[in-house]
Order: sequence, then C-alpha cells, then structure tokens
Amino acid sequence: MKKIAAVFFSLVCLISSCNVKDVSTETVPQTVSSAVRKAYPEATDLKFTELEANKIWISEFVVKIQKMSAVVNNTGQITETYNIARIGVVLPESAQKFITTNYPEAKIVSIDEQVNDQKKVIGYKVLIKTKEGKEVVMLFDTTGSLTLLIAKDGTPSTKPESNTYAIEPKDLPEAIKKVLTEKHGEYKYLKGVVMVENGKKTYHVVVSKEMVNFEYTFDENGTILKSSSSGMKADAPNKVTQKELGKNDIPGKLKEYLDKTYKSWDYLKGLIFYENDKVAGYLTVVKVEGKLYYVYFDAAGGYLKTTAETTVETPKPTVQEKAIEAKDILGTSKEYLTKNYAGWVFVKGVAKLKENKIYQYLIAIKVGDSLYYVTFNGDGKFLEARKG
Repeated sequence: MKKIAAVFFSLVCLISSCNVKDVSTETVPQTVSSAVRKAYPEATDLKFTELEANKIWISEFVVKIQKMSAVVNNTGQITETYNIARIGVVLPESAQKFITTNYPEAKIVSIDEQVNDQKKVIGYKVLIKTKEGKEVVMLFDTTGSLTLLIAKDGTPSTKPESNTYAIEPKDLPEAIKKVLTEKHGEYKYLKGVVMVENGKKTYHVVVSKEMVNFEYTFDENGTILKSSSSGMKADAPNKVTQKELGKNDIPGKLKEYLDKTYKSWDYLKGLIFYENDKVAGYLTVVKVEGKLYYVYFDAAGGYLKTTAETTVETPKPTVQEKAIEAKDILGTSKEYLTKNYAGWVFVKGVAKLKENKIYQYLIAIKVGDSLYYVTFNGDGKFLEARKG
C-alpha cells in the first residue's frame, strides 16, 4: 500500500473558530503559559489562542525545528500535545487502509502526531477532504485503529471556521450526561471531542457497553444530532420488518403476473417486507374461484412461489451471521493481527454471509486491557479496525 505522508499544516492550525481569538503571552494566565514553558523549556515563537473564554487555550510553538501545539486549561494542565506535520510522518497501515477504503480519492490535508509527557507518539489526528469537498476529522491510536470520526456537514468556506479539542467525561454538559445515562445506564467513556463552529459547539462522544461502541453528536442542550454504533451488535443489521400492502399500492409487475396467471382474482391482503428499511419482497393473498393463494415476489417484483399455506413466510435476511471461534480465523487474518496487535487474545468473532457465502469477518480481540474490533473480508484481508 502506498504510504500516506503529511504534507500540510496541523488540523488545529488550519481550522479555528470564528470566535477563537489570538491573545498575547502577557495576557494569558501565568498558570497556562508556565505549564507550556515548563514542559518545553526549549520552546520558541510561543503563541496562544483562546478556545474557550478564561478556560481553554491552544499554544503553538517550535522546539528546535519541529512545530508543535498544546491544549492547556485554566488549571495549567496540558490535555493534548501534537507534533504538527512532522517531516516523514507515516500513518499506520490500518489507518491508511481505513481512509482509502471508506474515502476513495480523498485528499489528506493534515496528519498530526499526538504525543505524551515523554514525547512518545500515542495517536494521530487526520484531516481529509473528500472528493465531494467535505471535511472529515479522524482520530487513530498507534495501531491505526479508529477511535473517533467527525464528518462535518456541508463544504468548508474559504475562511477558518472551526476548531476541536478533547473533553473529559466530567466536563460534559449535564444534559448530555443525562441522555447517556438514560440510554445506557452504566457505560465506558471512550472518547470525547468538542467542535466549535461559528460560535456553536457540538459534542462528539463515543461510549461503550456490552461490546458495542455508541457514537453520538450532541448540541449544547443534549439533543442528539447524529448517532451510530459499531462492534459485535451494531444497529441490528439483519432485521426484517413488514407492513401492509394496499390494493392501490400493488406494483405493476405484480399485477401483470396475477392477471396473466389468474383469469379472475380478488385481492384480499398483502405485505411488503423490508430489510434495513429497504424493500426485500412482497406477498399478495388472492382469491380465485373460492381458493386462496399466497403469492410471493422478490424486491424487484419477480415471481418466487405460490402456496396455499396460511402462515406467512418472512424472507430470510440477505445478510446472515454466525459465530466463529479462534480456530476459524483465516491464516491471512492471523498474520495481520500478530503483526499489528502483538500479544492479541481472541474474545469473540462473527462471520457475515450472503447466499451462504462468507463475505466478512468481525473479530473482537484484546491487547492487554484494550479491546479492538477488527474487520476482514471473506478472503481474510484487512478492512478496518476500531478501538472498543
């Protein structure tokens, strides 16, 4: 795979909110400026930008030749530090694969390395622009597993318009805490990021419960703007539902078959079957010369079969799942896991099938105390990984 290298400036430097303002070093609280100077005594060209009034600042500086940034709160705690567009930075293979698979033809705008107190890389912040012109922010850990994704609505303006920073669970608005508790009871907080756009905040939060990641976008009042899930039980992917089919709503192709097959028929009732909100098939119940016929059609209106059985046969989901064990993991997948997740331990696995053929594997593994959901195709080739 072609390596993806950083070619532009940091996300933090590129996208800053309209109400974010630069402030002089002299007007920044001493606890804030001292925290940066103590952590990076060799820092030069030190500048500060206020992200939240009297609460959060981002500092930009240079250590030797490396441009860096650090987010600092009003207690003097540095909550995030990044190497900005370090020369030669390369994303882990898993992160590269995630981007090229989910956003083909996207342009990498920036790659920043998150570092800890010991200056060791602990993650990556990536900003891409899709071929449609939309911006997407992605956070990855050092294995290249996705920890959080923010797809911005609309296309960016020519002026700087947004900024992001991490948030701890204790600092979430009470309204958001309440929603999370009502929905999940006890849960594990995985990641949280605040995005400020044109003076308005949105909160992007990932929590986990029972091997499922729940991703939310909230406004400041706790209203859910977007939600999704991933993991071992994500969004009930195989659910088949049904609703009544009215006589006036019978598709033309079904009428054509019934007219051709039965000289005279009376429509009694019918059903439309759905899988994941998409039409999966039809059932029409007709009466011909005193006899009942249950006539089934596929989603395109093609005839399937006719039965006199009064029990409705719900179509089987086009996607089916079956549990797998560690011994069922393909060799190619095992090699990938061993290479990228040293010391991995199998937790749970699911194979997804279409027409009785496996097309995807979802495998939950643990590395130490960290949980990962790793997806492979039917041939065992890596597709993506998310941290649980």
